[in-house]
This record gives sequence, structure tokens and C-alpha cells, in this order.
Amino acid sequence: MSRKPRSSRPPASNGKVPVSPRSRILQWIAPVVLVLATAVAFLPTLDNGFVNFDDIENFLNNTSYRGLGLTQLRWMFTTVNLGGLIPLTWMTLGFDYVIWGMDPAGYHLTSLVLHALGALVFYFPATRALPTRPPRAWEPSSGP
Repeated sequence: MSRKPRSSRPPASNGKVPVSPRSRILQWIAPVVLVLATAVAFLPTLDNGFVNFDDIENFLNNTSYRGLGLTQLRWMFTTVNLGGLIPLTWMTLGFDYVIWGMDPAGYHLTSLVLHALGALVFYFPATRALPTRPPRAWEPSSGP
């Protein structure tokens, strides 16, 4: 019976450290809390109507954005209503009109969802770009 000599090298791996189920759950708690906090902050807006700032000019007096037909899309991509070319905003508002009509709660709900998604779009790159913990004063820095 001959034995094969053992290699002094560890077995090849893909370089990834195995993640426990508990740490998988923990890594999703922060984004869920962030979305919930955003939703709680914006929930009171669902009871509001259109505001007397620019909503009267943008929504109530403006029929050009209402819908997603060719006429509305052409207007959305060529207008500078109230001073800016904002076709993505107009398309979102046209979509809101198709779904909600002139119900302000629908527009506010879309705003809530977009803000929650925006918080996530910020969160995930930030967690990769920022250190997991701040360096301590007595630790040497890794930079110049």
C-alpha cells in the first residue's frame, strides 16, 4: 500500500470566502431599513393634493404631457416648459397620468417609489466605495 505524498499547497479556491446564511440576512437589513425609512418619510405626502408652487402650471393648466402618445412624446422631448428640457421627467409624469389620471396621490406615490429606489442606487455603490469601519487614530494609514 503506497500513499500519495501530500502537497504542501492548499487546495485551489475561487478566492471567495464562504458567506454564512446569517451574514446574508444581515447584509440585506440595511437596504430594507433604508427603503422603509424613505417610505415612512414620504407617506404623509399621499394625503396631499397638488401644491401651489409649480403644480398648477405643470399639471393643472398643462394638457400637453397627459399621455404617452406620439404627440405627447414629441412635446416632452422638445419643450422647455418652465425653463428646462426634462424629457425623462415629462415621460414619468405622462406615465403617472396614464395610470392615475389627475389624482395627486398617484403622483406622490410615484415620487415615493422613485426616492426609495434612488436611496438604494446610492446605498449599494457607497457600501463598496466606503470603508466598512473608520480607521483608528493609532493605525497607520495605507495611503500617502
